[in-house]
Amino acid sequence: MTGSPCVGRCVLDPRIGLCTGCGRSGAEIGAWPGMSDPARAMLVAALPGRLARMTGAAPPRAGAMPVPGPAGRPAPPSDCAAPGSVATVPEDRT
Repeated sequence: MTGSPCVGRCVLDPRIGLCTGCGRSGAEIGAWPGMSDPARAMLVAALPGRLARMTGAAPPRAGAMPVPGPAGRPAPPSDCAAPGSVATVPEDRT
């Protein structure tokens, strides 16, 4: 079974409509519990490239070790925040 890509930084960027933590859209986050495992796997496979485009960084290579959480602690558990608790980044009004 494919685990959730949530990294515990649930913030939707209103300019692009994607979570800055995991790279999923709000609709994808909401649909996750009802998605089939093959659909989840396809989505998870697309996220490294999506996140790289968001940050301008190169996508991680296959088999790369995950980055630990703050202060070297393991990343948060693989479950997303409770529905309705996803924050949004304030829009840039400059």
